[in-house]
Amino acid sequence: LRVVEIDLLWAKHTDQLRVLRRETTDPIAVFGQPEVTDKKEITSTRHKDRRYTQELLSQNIRSSSLYRRLKMAMDYCALWFWPIEKADLLPTWDEYLMDLQLILEGQMVDILPQKNEQMNLFPTTVPEQMSLKLRDVFGFVDVEKLTEELPRLGVVKALSRRYGFLHWELEYADLFADNGGFDLVLGNPPWIKVEWKESGIMGDLEPLFILRKMTASNLAELRQEALERYDAVADYLAEFEGQDATQRYLNSIQNYPLLAGTQSNLYKCFIPQAWYVGAKQGVAGFLHPEDVYDDPNGGVFRSCMYTRLRAHFQFVNVKKLFSEILHWVTYSVNIYGSIHNVPDFIHMANDIRHHREIRDRGPHAGLPQGPCPNPSQGWHGLELPVPGPPGGYFRAGGAAYYV
Repeated sequence: LRVVEIDLLWAKHTDQLRVLRRETTDPIAVFGQPEVTDKKEITSTRHKDRRYTQELLSQNIRSSSLYRRLKMAMDYCALWFWPIEKADLLPTWDEYLMDLQLILEGQMVDILPQKNEQMNLFPTTVPEQMSLKLRDVFGFVDVEKLTEELPRLGVVKALSRRYGFLHWELEYADLFADNGGFDLVLGNPPWIKVEWKESGIMGDLEPLFILRKMTASNLAELRQEALERYDAVADYLAEFEGQDATQRYLNSIQNYPLLAGTQSNLYKCFIPQAWYVGAKQGVAGFLHPEDVYDDPNGGVFRSCMYTRLRAHFQFVNVKKLFSEILHWVTYSVNIYGSIHNVPDFIHMANDIRHHREIRDRGPHAGLPQGPCPNPSQGWHGLELPVPGPPGGYFRAGGAAYYV
């Protein structure tokens, strides 16, 4: 595999995605948008779906699209989640490279329709001559047939469907190429510690597993008995594989280097991901717990957070805005932007109970200037909330305000 060939494949996919998005997006003057000057014909949702499924997803199309080929190659991240019972299908390094070659390079054979075949060779939504030219340049690949004939690629396909692999740079290749990423990212990510807990699946099989306190030996005996009685060994292993593999993936320094050594929680992974997919001047806003600010092993992560942090508003759940958590739990709204050389953010952490208090006590309320806390050991060691005057806030970095 040559890098230049993969780059050409990627560049062509980006062009195709750009054209598809432009031709299936109807300009409509809503939500304050300017009046439409380009009065192009508005196409039906059915037409848009047909183009998307054929030209991008290659559904019922034998000649797989460049997107489909690139996604199949990137879906080899399935190695993180490989089933225990399929260990014999794990590829060697040579087999892995051979699979990538089959997927990406393509070939000039096996393009004739098969007997009684109901699939089209090329998408019906584009001129056939264009598809033939594309095949001459990038070769012919039938991804579906590859997954049927090569069992290990069949496992990759099954795992991709099970876990829903999302490759941001592939799905939005045109956006990254043209805009450098997203202008705005918003979210309330799951506050979940990813760890293996067998009580979930075992409690469904045998309630005594969670209702009674038992010794380790008694639990082992009860586990074995329940798994055999309900023929649930495969389900038990699948649950273990999913949770254990997810934990290893999220804790991997290759995938989330800034989170190395920190206490794993799913919401933390969303923060550097938002920085990764954001444009240079993009903004990200998240509602998440406060332990990113006091994790003793999170100094490296905080050193990056503070250079991107624009605002930190800490809430106490007294008003039960989130009924599923206790009233004394603290969480915060955090706004992130591009990297600054020094920290410069608004900080409110005096028991905010409702979002209206940000409006009433915020920086636009005409507050006097005053001194701002400045930790002598560097911002990566700062733990929020820092002491502040009752009912006020401060701005770290620039002018300091308080009430």
